[in-house]
Amino acid sequence: MTFFGDVIKRMLNEGRLKKIAEFYTTTVVLPIYQIEFNGKLIGIVQGYLGAAGSGGQLEELIAMGFKKFIVCGAAGVLKKDIQVGHLIVPYSATICLEL
Repeated sequence: MTFFGDVIKRMLNEGRLKKIAEFYTTTVVLPIYQIEFNGKLIGIVQGYLGAAGSGGQLEELIAMGFKKFIVCGAAGVLKKDIQVGHLIVPYSATICLEL
């Protein structure tokens, strides 16, 4: 799943993707594509904006038979030593509530 629609568009223009299904919602239709990489088929889809939509989308992909996921996107950071364009690989998440 990627949040970079321009990457999907470029791969489509290069003829690298094959459409295999679509997500239908009341507001958007998101195609699901596949590409072969190192002899394995990989699904690619543009992610919904926001955690709720993306979480629901992952649930739909699981129901369709997808087993492993990589989500690629961009976000701001609050640490001054992390510059724009640096790769960050999160390995856990914490929920902090302020009452």
